[in-house]
Amino acid sequence: PAGSPNSLTKGHDILDIWFDSGISWSKALEGKQVADLYLEGVDQFTGWFQSSLMTSVGVRDIAPYKNIFVHGFAVDEHGKKMSKSLGNVIRPESIVKKYGTDVMRYWIAAHSTQHSLITVSDKLLEDGANNLVKIRATLKYLLGVIGSEKSIDESKLTHLDKFILHQLTEYLKNTKNFYENFQFNKVTALANNFVNTELSSGYLHLIKDRLYCGFDDEHQQLKGVLKECYDGLCQSLWPIIPFMIEESWNYHAETSFYQHNLSEKNYNFEESVRLINCALDVKKNICSSITNGNTL
Repeated sequence: PAGSPNSLTKGHDILDIWFDSGISWSKALEGKQVADLYLEGVDQFTGWFQSSLMTSVGVRDIAPYKNIFVHGFAVDEHGKKMSKSLGNVIRPESIVKKYGTDVMRYWIAAHSTQHSLITVSDKLLEDGANNLVKIRATLKYLLGVIGSEKSIDESKLTHLDKFILHQLTEYLKNTKNFYENFQFNKVTALANNFVNTELSSGYLHLIKDRLYCGFDDEHQQLKGVLKECYDGLCQSLWPIIPFMIEESWNYHAETSFYQHNLSEKNYNFEESVRLINCALDVKKNICSSITNGNTL
């Protein structure tokens, strides 16, 4: 019967496994066509990456790929290779069931590209989950303030408003550059800093009086600024945590986020950045002096 050992026959059409996999470009690419990306583990520098390069250059005088993306191998918290015999395997299904898909995607983005050995542990996953809780809280807060349309009159913006819009522009430019260079760990680090430092403990804290007690015109300007921040966060984080972004966006618009084509942010307020940074330095020095005085 089909599938039984007696039905199996020995194959004679394999010359060499690395040669056969190395010429896969001959079926996937036509003529002088070059793939945008080859993706594999670090062990493939002397394997598939090399055999593909050698055969393509030998036959076509051109590399088969423009870029290669290399990831490491998963190990446990003690640096040991995961295996069933050791009982240290953490399966992706169990991660998704316990933490959710976005947490697993976030952990992969934050840890899988900068090291040859990728540690998988509950502590790292819980850290990722905690970071996403903070991001979710910020998105939720912004949703409670912004409207469906943004309306910004730059002549009515304060230096603090201009500061956060300038920082948002720089943040988005940097995240775009990191994405294009496959530096996903830097995207997550930059996003955490922008959400926790620039927004939550910075701008959102400092505008509370204007937001809750200001005049209508002030409130309208703030809604516009915060709408830009919300759009920017969704734009920069969707590739990594799409489920959270789509869930949040569902409370903001009738269509899914991926169907929206958001305009590029291009705010340049260097003078406001200089002034705000100067004010923050003064605050830091005062707080330091008070702390040192209390210590004495």
